[in-house]
Amino acid sequence: MAPYAFVDMLGGPSVVGEPIASDLQLVDVIQRGLRRRALDHLARRSHLPLPVLAAAVDLSVRTLQRYAPEQRLKADATDRLVQLAILYAEGFELFGEEKFRHWMESPLLALGHRKPIEFITTMTGIRLLRDIFVRIEYGVFG
Repeated sequence: MAPYAFVDMLGGPSVVGEPIASDLQLVDVIQRGLRRRALDHLARRSHLPLPVLAAAVDLSVRTLQRYAPEQRLKADATDRLVQLAILYAEGFELFGEEKFRHWMESPLLALGHRKPIEFITTMTGIRLLRDIFVRIEYGVFG
């Protein structure tokens, strides 16, 4: 996957506010906060229901509903949103969109027979899922 390709999951540079070409730029974007419409774009691409997406960015559904499309999320919610976008961009590339959505809802032995979707509410959980992607790419998990 091209570096920073996850930006497309969030609506592209026009929604993010700029093309991202370095981690320094990404940190700046996260600190400023992404607009609510970036989250909406990820919701459409991922097919995640609002309650699941809200939990993943550590906000209540009610709080998210109060955000206007152009209103910026706080840095911590933006950071979680970026990590989730990276996970989905990598998953879509590895599996294809429909197969990845199915994979996210399927219990996995590697996760103690839990569904990957259950792990997106923590940064550690997202990192664990991304580690599984690496294993799949190297043939450890067929």
